[in-house]
Amino acid sequence: MKSTDNESANRSAIPRETGGITKEQEARSEISAIGTVMGIVLIVLGIIAIAQPLFATIASTLIFGWLFIVAGIAQVVYSFSSGNLGQYLWKLLLGIIYLGSGILIITNLMSGALAITLVLGITIFAQGIIQVISAFAHALNSGLGNAAGQRASRDCLRYSHLVSVAF
Repeated sequence: MKSTDNESANRSAIPRETGGITKEQEARSEISAIGTVMGIVLIVLGIIAIAQPLFATIASTLIFGWLFIVAGIAQVVYSFSSGNLGQYLWKLLLGIIYLGSGILIITNLMSGALAITLVLGITIFAQGIIQVISAFAHALNSGLGNAAGQRASRDCLRYSHLVSVAF
């Protein structure tokens, strides 16, 4: 008898849904559907890249080129909102570099692909060196409590993340 009373009390404590599914469940369902579609698209693109590596190289180079062009235009427009002349000039210069890089990549696809691969390789190499240095610094300073060593270790980690984000 007591278990029946507890079960009915628990059932009455649970809010009853009206209309089938809640908005939260609907949002989760939409997110899940988007994730599934993205997964399928990535699988298909991966298969195409494996089957046709030259096509994938050209396509990804074109995408990077156009991304640089769009970023360059956005940076040039953003430079006009700068507060002073120094900021304006640096932002404008960066926008022009982005724009020029994008145009060069698109007009010279194979050279652009090689340049992107080279930059990516250098980035991965630098990331590896920084991670090893950081690991050694952390191992040496973890038990000693040396503030300068811990600061150096933290700075190595910070710079390694900057390198990975930059490229």
